[in-house]
Amino acid sequence: MDTLGGIRVLRRGAGLIVGSVAGVADTMRLSAIQVVQRIVTSVDAFHFHAIGQIASDSVKLIDDRSLEVKDSVPQVQVADTSVAHLVQVHPLVLRSSANGTTSLRLQAGTVVKDLGVAVAQQASSVQLTPAPITFDALNDTVRVAAVVRDSLGVPLVGPSLTYSSSDSATVVVGGDGLIRSRRNGVAWVTARTGSYSADSVLVTIAQQVASFVVQPDSFFFEALNAVGMVRTSLHDRLGFSLLDV
Repeated sequence: MDTLGGIRVLRRGAGLIVGSVAGVADTMRLSAIQVVQRIVTSVDAFHFHAIGQIASDSVKLIDDRSLEVKDSVPQVQVADTSVAHLVQVHPLVLRSSANGTTSLRLQAGTVVKDLGVAVAQQASSVQLTPAPITFDALNDTVRVAAVVRDSLGVPLVGPSLTYSSSDSATVVVGGDGLIRSRRNGVAWVTARTGSYSADSVLVTIAQQVASFVVQPDSFFFEALNAVGMVRTSLHDRLGFSLLDV
């Protein structure tokens, strides 16, 4: 308070002002509060790319003089806690729980600020099983399983995958991960999701003899020194000939 009776509030609280002159005095009770006019955050929305990811932000309450209302925090409410949930209020910390969108409401008195919350997992790694794969017959099939995980190791549900073979004359692979052997040799089968996440499995095809066939079943000779030709063939367990054996 100055000599002209001007009063400047320096902090919140209560007190008494005493004025006196010629032995006569009077008192005035003074109370000072701050009324929040704005809620200020550094972001307008939270974006998560993994389940279990944590994000934080600073929240400031501002009065009508653009001064911070210190030692006060707003009420915080997450609309859908199955998508994200509140870890702590000051500083503001959220943790993602599932893919989806929701909103976060900050409220101080009658002042409200809503922030968006979006959780959308992004692929960080791909793992193929089984690996490696070995075929002992042609036209045999194995379906590979691909597990795609985000940066915190949580699997993605229903990820979009693209499969390819390094040598389609040896191994072919379908869009569902079904691998089929076509000829003896080796090839790599790769599963890819997004632009950067991929895994490959080595596929080896080496036919193994499962049956030995001699034709004809019998010979009947009508003269000595007669000649007959015997034909033999080797087959794998699916009946395909082993041409190189």
